[in-house]
Formats: sequence, C-alpha cells, structure tokens
Amino acid sequence: MRHKLILTGLLVLGVVPLSAQQGPPRGGNMTMKVPDPILFNGPPPPEDFLDLVGLDSTQYDSYRMHYSAFMDQTRAQRDSLLEFRSQMRQAFETGNVRPGGQRGGGELQKTMAELEKRQKEFDETLKTVLREAQLKRYEAWRKEELIKAERDFRERYGGRPQ
Repeated sequence: MRHKLILTGLLVLGVVPLSAQQGPPRGGNMTMKVPDPILFNGPPPPEDFLDLVGLDSTQYDSYRMHYSAFMDQTRAQRDSLLEFRSQMRQAFETGNVRPGGQRGGGELQKTMAELEKRQKEFDETLKTVLREAQLKRYEAWRKEELIKAERDFRERYGGRPQ
C-alpha cells in the first residue's frame, strides 16, 4: 500500500508509466515520463540567460521584464509543486507515506498543465526577443536540463525514464 501511494504521488507530478498505456511492464522495469524541470524551477534568471544565449543590452532588458512578470505570475503554482515534490521525495526515500498523501492529485495535475501552457507562452515571447541562433542555444539548454532530470530520476528511483 505504501508503494502504491508513492507511485500515485509520482504520477501526480507527471511521471506517467507507459505501462498504463501499453500493458504491464516486462521484467519489472517501468518506463516513465519525467516532468520538465523548467516547470519547477522556471526559466533561467536573467543573469544566467545573458551568458547562456549571449544577449545584448536591449535583449537583456526585455528578457528581464518578461522573466520577472512570468515568475511573479507563476510563483504560487511553482511553490506548490516544489513543496509537493519535496514531500513525495522524502516519503519515498524514508518509506513514510502519510495517510491521505495522495490527496490533491487532481489539483496538482491541473497546476502542472497550467504551468506547461504558461511556459509555452513564455517561450513564444522569446521568439520576439531572441535571434535564431540564440533561440537554438536556449532550446539545447532545455534538452540538456531534461536529460539531467532523467538521469537524476534514474539514480533516485531506478527504472527507465521515457
């Protein structure tokens, strides 16, 4: 029962077992989709983004304005996700799952879906700020961050991320 609650928590965070779509896993190895870390952490802060993509001063000012507004508008949602992720990690690592630990799952799925939508909108605004080469550097950074999250997931929980 304890592991079922933990798995439910991971599912709420967007870690979806493909076995639910493709039948039971073979050999006990479950493949999972790891949530995009940008949903939890947000896009890079302006100072980091400056170096990441090589912004000029006008681009930096524009990005800083968009970033600040975006982070202010999504702070409560991100804080909720970070808190839930922290609680689920702790529960998984200690084997302690509180009664009712899966409550709020529907709300968290809605929160993640809303953050995904808002992140896409933010990324679209970057197309008006960045040149093509800069946008490609940002997209490469996003891919690398997801690879790191998948590696962390494997080390932390085992299994294969999608």
